[in-house]
Amino acid sequence: MASRWEYAQIFITRDIKLWLSPEGREDLDRSASEIDILNRVGADGWELATHEVGDRQIIYTLKRELF
Repeated sequence: MASRWEYAQIFITRDIKLWLSPEGREDLDRSASEIDILNRVGADGWELATHEVGDRQIIYTLKRELF
């Protein structure tokens, strides 16, 4: 049986840190480091799928398997 995944993203700019997931949108603590944020979502079962670094933003795409 093929695995099924759900996806979420973390958007980070100079002014915002935003979590977008199937459950909704959440403004993240702007003082939290990227490592702290990734560790937090990793503890919830999310794993890093890709990341993109642009001139003004970083986008992390995460996935977790649906059982």
